[in-house]
Amino acid sequence: PNEATAAYFLGRAQAEQKALTAAITHFRKAVALRPGWLAARYALATACFEAGRFDEAIAECERLRQLSPGLRQAHFLSAFSHAHKEDYATAIEEYLEARPQNPTPSYYLGLANLLAKAGRHDEAERSLRRARELAPTSPTLLFALVSHLETTGKWKEAETEIGKLPGNDPFAVALLARHYQRAGRLADAEKAYSRLVQLAGNKPWSHILRGDFLLGTGRYDQACTEYQRAVDLGEKRARNFLASALTAAGKLDKARKHIATILDDSPRDARAHLERARLLLAEVTRDGQLEKLDDARSAATKALELDPSLLEAHLALADAMLLEKPPKRLAAVAELKRALAARPDYI
Repeated sequence: PNEATAAYFLGRAQAEQKALTAAITHFRKAVALRPGWLAARYALATACFEAGRFDEAIAECERLRQLSPGLRQAHFLSAFSHAHKEDYATAIEEYLEARPQNPTPSYYLGLANLLAKAGRHDEAERSLRRARELAPTSPTLLFALVSHLETTGKWKEAETEIGKLPGNDPFAVALLARHYQRAGRLADAEKAYSRLVQLAGNKPWSHILRGDFLLGTGRYDQACTEYQRAVDLGEKRARNFLASALTAAGKLDKARKHIATILDDSPRDARAHLERARLLLAEVTRDGQLEKLDDARSAATKALELDPSLLEAHLALADAMLLEKPPKRLAAVAELKRALAARPDYI
C-alpha cells in the first residue's frame, strides 16, 4: 500500500508539472499495486486524456465504471475523449449517462457543445436556451448562445440577444464588436471596439480585445499600443500578446528584448517560449540566418514540453522544417498531423 501511495503522489507531482508521460507511468504502477483504487485510476485516465492518448483514457474510464457504475466523472471523461476522436454520437451517449438529477447550466452548455459538433444544431440551441433559463445573467452562456446563432447563420437572432443587454454595458459592447467582426462588418466593429475602451479603459481585457482586432486587421503598431496598455494595467498574460504583435510588426529587436524579460521573470512560461520560436523564425525569414532554425525548434519543443496543449508550437516546428534548405515538407506534414491528432477540429 505504501508503494502504491508513493507512486500515486509522484504521479500527481509530475502531472502538475505537465510531465504527463512520467505521470502516467507512476499512476499505472499505483493501480497495478491497488487495482480498485478509484482516485489513482481516475488520475491515470485524466493524465492519458491530457496527453492526447484518448483510447487509453477511454479504456481506463471503462474500468472505472466497472469499479463504480455510478461514477459520473468517468462518463464525462469518456465523453470528452470520444469527442476528441470525433466520435460525437458516442460522446453524447456518454455525456447523457452522466446527467445529474438536477442538471446545471454548465451541464447544458457542455451538452450543447457536443450536439453542435455532431451537427445537431437545433438541439444544441435548445440546450443553450435551457442553460440561459437557469442562469439568465451569465455572460458565458450569453456568449455561447450568440456564438452558436452566428455559426448557424442566425445573425439577426444573435444581434437581438445582444440587444437585450444595456447599451452601456462593457460586456454587451464587447459582444457586439465581436459580432460585427464575425459578420464582416469591420467598420462597425472598429467603432464598437473604440467604444469598449472608452467604457472600460481601466480594464486590461478591453485593450486585449481591441488589440486582437487590430492585429487581425493588419494594424500591428496600434495593436502593440493596446497590448502595452494592458501590460501597464497589470495583465501579465498580455506580455505574450505584445511579443506576438512586435514580431508581426517587424520590430524584432524590441520583441527579442521583451521576450527575454518575460523568460527571465517566468522561465516556465510555455507561450513565451513559443513567441521566442516565432521571433527566431521571423529573423530567419528576414535575414536568411538558417543557423537560428535549431534554436527555433528548441524553443517550440520547450513550449510543447511545458504545455502539450499549446498546439501553435506544432505550427512553429512545421514552419522551421519548411524554412530548411531543402524544405522538409513531409516532416512538416507529420508535425501538423500531430497537432490534428491532439485536436481534430484545430482549424
